[in-house]
Amino acid sequence: MSEDPQGPNPINRGIGRRLRLKREIAGLTQSALGQKIDVSRIKIGQYESGQIAIPASKLFLLAQVFNINVNYFFEAGDQTPALAEFEDIDPLLNKLSISLLKDFQQLDQPQVRQSLAAVMERAAELLHENNKTTK
Repeated sequence: MSEDPQGPNPINRGIGRRLRLKREIAGLTQSALGQKIDVSRIKIGQYESGQIAIPASKLFLLAQVFNINVNYFFEAGDQTPALAEFEDIDPLLNKLSISLLKDFQQLDQPQVRQSLAAVMERAAELLHENNKTTK
């Protein structure tokens, strides 16, 4: 198989990044996820980097593992970006955000979750207001 001189397909990269996000939030290693869908750790890495496309049968299994709709891997939020922008649709793909999401999911009391979400929303509003006044 020859390498594409332009690099991985942007759609495959976007799908791979969404896969990596779900895997990391679930606290699974590439090896553990590979065992669940009967592929190697290396293959999971290739999926996540977009080097190879994920077969439909494996996407179906991944959706089952994460208890999500297979559409998750193709959604672009509220907008549909151009293919070149597809890789940038998920800004949550950094270690701090993933860590915060894991911690948030572990909060087992709905009132605590709602309170924390309200605090974060208010902080974002204040930051936005502050940015408006300083410009």
